[in-house]
Amino acid sequence: LAWLQLARSAPVKADQFVHFWLSVMALAAYKQPRGQDIPRIRRYVVQLGTGVAGVISQTRIEELLALFEHASTARNRLMHHSDESKITLAMIEDLEVAAFELVDFELRKAGMAGHRR
Repeated sequence: LAWLQLARSAPVKADQFVHFWLSVMALAAYKQPRGQDIPRIRRYVVQLGTGVAGVISQTRIEELLALFEHASTARNRLMHHSDESKITLAMIEDLEVAAFELVDFELRKAGMAGHRR
């Protein structure tokens, strides 16, 4: 949750993006073996379609996976080439919504109500 707070308070678009990305990674990587980001995220997101914590549609799962793959590409360009061109305001907003969907899932798994804005 600290990454989400940092993202919301960051004045620079690239900082917002990085903090939202780190919040997604913190959730998706928890108790998973080390490895590449996208396979770890994929394993995590697939869980959203099953289990007692609530089920989201296959369509939404595919949308999330596409967003995270696009964000991973943007992250790589930012970190390895100092290129922010793939980071748009729309991507940041979509990443924020997605990160809170993951938080909601974790809260439901813990038996707590999800995030409400």
